[in-house]
Amino acid sequence: MEIMFQNIHASMPLKVDLDLVCNTPEEKILSNVLANSRLDNEWIGRSEPNDGVAIICGSGPSLGDHIELIRKLHAKGGTIFALNGAASYLNEDGILPDYQVIMDAKPRTSELLGEARNHLFASQVDPSLFGKVPDAILWQATYGNLLVDEQAGFPKRGGYCLIGAHSSIGGTAPVLVYAMGYRTLHIFGLDSSNRANRTHVRHQAINDDDIYTSVEHRGVTYECSLTMRMQAYGFASRARALIEDGCTIHVHGDGLLPALWNSPLSEREKYEVMWNQPEYRHEAPGEHCVETFLSIVKPDGPIIDFGCGTGRGALELSRKGLDVALLDFAANSRDPGARHLPFVQHDLSQPIPMHAPYGFCTDVMEHLPPEQIKTVIRNIMASAKTVFFQISTVPDVMGGLIGHPLHLSVFSHQWWKEAFGDYSISWEQENPATSVFLVTTQG
Repeated sequence: MEIMFQNIHASMPLKVDLDLVCNTPEEKILSNVLANSRLDNEWIGRSEPNDGVAIICGSGPSLGDHIELIRKLHAKGGTIFALNGAASYLNEDGILPDYQVIMDAKPRTSELLGEARNHLFASQVDPSLFGKVPDAILWQATYGNLLVDEQAGFPKRGGYCLIGAHSSIGGTAPVLVYAMGYRTLHIFGLDSSNRANRTHVRHQAINDDDIYTSVEHRGVTYECSLTMRMQAYGFASRARALIEDGCTIHVHGDGLLPALWNSPLSEREKYEVMWNQPEYRHEAPGEHCVETFLSIVKPDGPIIDFGCGTGRGALELSRKGLDVALLDFAANSRDPGARHLPFVQHDLSQPIPMHAPYGFCTDVMEHLPPEQIKTVIRNIMASAKTVFFQISTVPDVMGGLIGHPLHLSVFSHQWWKEAFGDYSISWEQENPATSVFLVTTQG
């Protein structure tokens, strides 16, 4: 992950690449799981759907803006799940949560304990928490790609549910309440950003050493910790999956996460954000297709790079002495080294104001909504008579960086072949993760 630090005396921010790791060593987490799982406590299992309302309360600054709404929903029978320090804050306002939910494995997490009718502790928490709340209900969470119940020494016990964990309790709690049967979720205080230098609705010393960065969304700059940033961008994909499984989700507040959820990005904005992620630039499929393109097509005239992305493919073609024009609907997609080449910012779903004998379109078509495929093929083929297409046939792995899927049209080689049915396919190749076609206008 790239983060930026701005010194007030410096003219430019300092950019730093960081690898994020868990705040507790894996061995300690697994040891906690085994120790806590041997307790004779109730475990959370999978419950049938119910008509209840889950009121999930994070401890972001905006929680304080909605106390009366929370109180009203609670009075109507809603169930309050207070995450970490939100329980103590609600206590101060005379609200007793139905559950306090804690997942963090650090021993200092016990500082966040508050009053609640019940406590839901992930099995990975420090055992001292169960010492302080002996009758807490236990729930099992995954740890990365590790299924904690598959480790040696795990108690042989059925009837529990393994909850897919995120980097934070805020990203995990919606899945937990779903497993408990709730299908209507109201989420408060899950800001994932600071407000006037306040990281939480009430001070949490446990977060004093967090590292902060800036994130911009729709012209607003949000200050957030690295965990907050991951939580904000990871929330949308999880929430959409829950909605597909029958949930209704209301996100309240004015922080980064509510802004991302309640003001979703357009497709253009989505890619403008993606191209600001350094990880997204590591691979440029187009540059790996140049030799195949040249050997199959043997171009002897101008080329349009449709959906040029970084422009590294077009740059390589230019180095071979070919005349290349670039087209993409995100102006910030191109690497600095490709910015001297002719470029037009354009949406492929609209008629294309450029023409050339040859086209080069690599790893673009799978990014389109399915309903646009026919239109985009027609626009591209009206703009170039012979076009080389490489199309990914597998789901993307990068959309999680911003909480949005990128490959919207994941189809088989045969499906794409039929999609080009109005044109002539003079060459094709089916690979494990891609389909490649040379398509020409008939006649």
